[in-house]
Amino acid sequence: MNLKKITIIITFIILTICNSLQIVQAQTATEFDPLATLGDLPRGKNLFEIIKLARLNSKLAREKLDSYVKKSYDNDNFVEQIAIHLANFAIYENQSNIAHAEKHLIEIHSLGVQYSEDWAIVKSHEGRAKLYLRRGDFKNAMIYANKSIELAASLNYLSVIASSTATRAILHGKIGNHAQAIADSLAALEYFERNNDEFRISTVYVNIVTLFLYKRDYATALKYSDKAITTVEALPHKNLRLSAGNYINRAIILGYLDRPEEELEAFILAQNLALKSKNKELITTIYANLSDYFLRHKNYQLTKIRANQCIESAENIKNIDLAIVCGLNSAMAIVMLGDQEAGIKALHFGHDRIIEENLNNLFHDVYQMLASAYEYNHDYQNAFIWFKKFHENQINQIEKDRAETFQELQTTYQARVEKTDHDKVIRQNDMASDQLKQENYIDQLWMIISILAITLLFSFFTPPIRFSRNK
Repeated sequence: MNLKKITIIITFIILTICNSLQIVQAQTATEFDPLATLGDLPRGKNLFEIIKLARLNSKLAREKLDSYVKKSYDNDNFVEQIAIHLANFAIYENQSNIAHAEKHLIEIHSLGVQYSEDWAIVKSHEGRAKLYLRRGDFKNAMIYANKSIELAASLNYLSVIASSTATRAILHGKIGNHAQAIADSLAALEYFERNNDEFRISTVYVNIVTLFLYKRDYATALKYSDKAITTVEALPHKNLRLSAGNYINRAIILGYLDRPEEELEAFILAQNLALKSKNKELITTIYANLSDYFLRHKNYQLTKIRANQCIESAENIKNIDLAIVCGLNSAMAIVMLGDQEAGIKALHFGHDRIIEENLNNLFHDVYQMLASAYEYNHDYQNAFIWFKKFHENQINQIEKDRAETFQELQTTYQARVEKTDHDKVIRQNDMASDQLKQENYIDQLWMIISILAITLLFSFFTPPIRFSRNK
């Protein structure tokens, strides 16, 4: 075989192995995620860290983002522009500055339309769904969650699908679609577990507790609350908002299980965490639940004070859900303090708002309150009408859950939760093993390429050996 043929063969082998090497290195990068390209740049990694930091310390995240923009910002990099807007959104969202957070989402959407980048529009929809959820505007939150999921599916943007599905799970719980809420939670949880996203896994656990609260299955809610506490506290960085939300849920559960001392202890823990976080939405939620606590314990003056604090705060942050809840508590306190006419009128106003905003989970409370208010006012005819609605609502929800095979989904979720820790260990071991195998394979390929390259160079620079035959 002459030198030219040897050179061609060796070159072909090297190119084939290089292509194999590229395939191996790209095996885990098939999922669509344009933001991941920033990870190739040192400043891009810094930007990712700023977005994560916004969950924990929005003030420090703001300082780092301002410094980043001054020193590193590349105005011609579209992905970087979007990421900076997302960082701003995360910071303002964590600070409950919803108006400023929304401005950055609107800008992301505008840039996506201008440059025909659907993935940017998807990120805008994803964020809008979360903002509307926080405002208690569940109709618009559901619209944007579905828009986000639909468009992300066309792009195979799996991380956004999972995130918006988790948001939609909360919304289904709010409007009484319990089976769909569990189904969406399971779908989101599967993705987060596969990607070892401990923060989002913890968030799903906390939200599942809320779902069982809506179902008034307090024993099950308490069991999952224990799991949520363990998961949240195991996070590498403490998230005050997540911890406070979990203890708020726990306090409500303990209240309905008639464990008042533990309930108050959980509320105090939640209140301290909320104040430390300086999160306006959390503090408003604390006011809401304390007004409910004092109402159940028949301290109507304190009920009214906390409810009015909640209403004022909820209106400031434009949270429809909390404003209605606290309006109901305040109205019931007014009834019990002797002004039945004004209180009943306020309860009917709250009832109309619940219908208008499609807050189906609140029908249970408003029907019960109206029945009790009319009974307290000795208007037994109207009291009977609302007691009947209250019981019909309970029966309808039970039948709805049965029709939607809620129990089967609950069993599936319970099995998932019980094996999570075991799966986590296996997943981490598998990931480490796969990584080691891939690294070894890549090392072997590079060794082969090096040997072949040396052989090729040797064949170029070494003169051919001529053999002579003895005659």
